[in-house]
Formats: sequence, C-alpha cells, structure tokens
Amino acid sequence: MYVRAEPTTDLNKNTEWFTYPGVWSTYILIVFFSWLIVLSLLGTSPGTAWTIVHLSHFFVTYHFFHWKKGTPFADDQGIYNGLTWWEQVDNGKQLTRNRKFLTVVPLVLYLIASHTTDYQNPMLFINTLAVLVLVVAKFPNMHKVRIFGINGDH
Repeated sequence: MYVRAEPTTDLNKNTEWFTYPGVWSTYILIVFFSWLIVLSLLGTSPGTAWTIVHLSHFFVTYHFFHWKKGTPFADDQGIYNGLTWWEQVDNGKQLTRNRKFLTVVPLVLYLIASHTTDYQNPMLFINTLAVLVLVVAKFPNMHKVRIFGINGDH
C-alpha cells in the first residue's frame, strides 16, 4: 500500500536533494505559484505571465544547472569543481528519470507560454530561443562540452 523509498546512492551533497521524495511535486508547485505571483503582482495577461515565468525559469536554471561549476561544500575535496550541477546529477548518468523530468519541465513551460500567447511574435520567438538553449544544454552529447572556450567559472 505504501511506496518504499529507496535510500539515495548519490553521495554528492550538491545533487542528492533532488533524489528526495516530493521534489518533483515541489518543483512544479514553485513554478505554478511563481505564475500566480507574476499574474497578481504585475497584472499582466496569463500568457505574458507564463512567458515571464518561462524566461525566469530559463535564466535561473541555465545559470545554476548549466553554467556554475563545483559545489558549495568543501568536504567533497574539489572532485566536482570541473562539473556543472547538470553534469553532477545522478552521478553523470544520462537519461535518468530526474534528467528526463528536468528536460520535460522547460518543454511544458514553453508549450504553455506559447499557447497562452496565441503563438504571436515576439513572445513565440523569445520562448522558442529560451527552450532551445535550455534543452540543447541538456543533451547527452553536450556532457562536459564547453562552447567557445567559456567555462562558467564566474
């Protein structure tokens, strides 16, 4: 009747939190409540609010998942210093459930934002550009790839 939670095998403190039960639901709720806050505070149309949430999600996740390297913890003795959070998650294993979830979220946000703005430019162009950059960064063949010599050590 109850789901048995498997103990995490991820010893990386920077990514193990994503293996906890309820993280996916919390992630989705944060995105939804972000939309409600944008909609309420800015008084925009629902489509514009979804575009703002989509673009905010893009900037935050690209920066923290695909740009910044290493961990904030000193006890890992620097073994993750050359890796982004995305490269660390699930110990670098590709096409896991977590990685698929984190790939689907921006795609769904893109579809919602595009549909609620009636696929009108410039919103469609901006949303498409954001989702392309974020999804391409998640491709398995982009693992440990640094484009234009930029290494994200900022």
